[in-house]
Amino acid sequence: LLMERYGVSNRELKRTSTIDDHKIAAFVDGSKEPSRTEVLAIIAALQLYPVVAEALFTKAGFTFRATKQDQAYRFLVNHYYEEGLEMWNQSLRDEGLVDWQLP
Repeated sequence: LLMERYGVSNRELKRTSTIDDHKIAAFVDGSKEPSRTEVLAIIAALQLYPVVAEALFTKAGFTFRATKQDQAYRFLVNHYYEEGLEMWNQSLRDEGLVDWQLP
């Protein structure tokens, strides 16, 4: 629904999220569930407003836990939603959090 609403194709989402377009198609048709990092990458790629991002994250069956990693992701969702995945990953690298990059 969000891809349709934002006018984003599987190919475009692949380009902005780095998730394989076949995997995206499987998410869309319901034959595969995305991981939490894949959902976060989609949120970043679509540059979803925080309220919409949180709703998608919850709808996918995830919640932000009280871990440093999840709080870093939540910070990105809430404060850098207009920046996209590449900037999110650059911010994580700048903080020395290379292992936390998405997806």
